[in-house]
This record gives sequence, structure tokens and C-alpha cells, in this order.
Amino acid sequence: MSVCDIQPSPKLCSPSNFTAHHVCYTYIEAGFMDHDHGQAGPSGGARDHRQTGPSGPASDPRPLNLAGAWVLAAAEEVQAAAEAVTAAGGAIPAALVAIAHRPGQSIEELRHTLRLTHSGTVRLVDRMVERGWAARHASRDGRTVALELTRPGHERARRILASREAALGRLLAPLGHGELEQLAALLEKLLTAHTRDRAHASVVCRLCDRSRCVPCPVREVALHP
Repeated sequence: MSVCDIQPSPKLCSPSNFTAHHVCYTYIEAGFMDHDHGQAGPSGGARDHRQTGPSGPASDPRPLNLAGAWVLAAAEEVQAAAEAVTAAGGAIPAALVAIAHRPGQSIEELRHTLRLTHSGTVRLVDRMVERGWAARHASRDGRTVALELTRPGHERARRILASREAALGRLLAPLGHGELEQLAALLEKLLTAHTRDRAHASVVCRLCDRSRCVPCPVREVALHP
């Protein structure tokens, strides 16, 4: 059985900028197999699709599987777009965008946004300083180090956001105007439900272009939890 046999629509898994294997392998491992063929799940027994999902016996696993495949594809495209600008992987693109949004933040604040250890964030900042994209300054109280972007760092952050927007635009190009409006409404609902508090909001929006999303549903939750 091919990786696309688990998908109701082979078109979703056809190669474009990513491979079908990259998109679908997660769901093979998780046991989301084609219920029409009675394939076994992780426990070894036949899976009944009517008993799969968070909403009870009548839940349909197909939307979950489709959402998972599209989220993985989108994440890969966005990551590739950001890395093309910086020629660096990992958290550097998100770090540049985060510091551009909140200049003067400390390493401790940045590490929470990026979900890194303190030592890992220090090494990350060292790399950005070596490349001429960031600088350290004494904070106002003199007790911590404040992070700022240099002019080349700001330019990189701007290009990262532009490249990210272009990548997402290509992914969403098949949708019409009305469909995009419907999608935006659904995404606002999902983000509102997902965001826990102000600290979590900075994690959710760490690679966002804040100027493109007004009002921001994540920020609204952060301000009014």
C-alpha cells in the first residue's frame, strides 16, 4: 500500500514542493489507516472510523487527517521560505522576527518565546551577533542584557516575513475570495481557543507579521484571558 492510500483524495498527497511521504508518514505511524480496508491501528485490531476523534462515536477522522497533512505541508513550506532568507535553520528566523517586534527584550524573554533552554538561546544570539544581525546592550536597569537588531538584522526580519507570506499565498492560491474569508473566520476561532495566556501568545505568533492581522485574535486572548 502506498502512502497516499490512507488519504481519501490522492491529489492531496501528490508531489509539488514536498513529497507525499513527508506529508503522510505521520498518519501511518499514528495508525490513521483506511477504514474501508479494515487496516489495523496501533493496537493491532481493526479500527472503526466511527469511534475515532474527539467528538464521540459519530466523529469522522477524515477532517483530522486532512488538517494534519495540510498543517505539516504548510509548516515545511514556511520553514523553507524563512531558511532561504537566512541560510540558517533552527530558531534564527523566529528569533529575528521576535526581536524586531519587541526590541530590548532579554535572553530569558526570548527563550520563552522560542521554547529553548537558556544556554541554547545564548548560543543562538551569539550566532546572530557573529553574522552582524543582532547586538547586545545593557538594559535600563543594568541587570540584564537587552537584545536589538542591527540594520542588516531588521532587513533579514523583513525579508523573512515577506518570504513567509509569499509561501502561504502559494499554498492558499486555490481558494477563492469567499473561501479565504471563511478560512480566516475558522482560523480566528481555532487560534482563540488554542491560546492560553500572554506568554503563550508570544509563542503562537513568534513568526507572525503583526501588521497583517488587526485585530489579532491571539493578542485579544492575551489581553483579555
